[in-house]
Amino acid sequence: MLDRESIRSEGKSGFEQNFSLFEKNSWLFDENKEEFWQNPAFPQ
Repeated sequence: MLDRESIRSEGKSGFEQNFSLFEKNSWLFDENKEEFWQNPAFPQ
């Protein structure tokens, strides 16, 4: 989980970049991860 203090120190642009990465990474641990990995749009 992202640390609020580290987010503040990086500024808004850094927060937006990290949050985007966090959202993408959260997909990998989503309940639908099995469907995600089986999706041909995401080749391994």
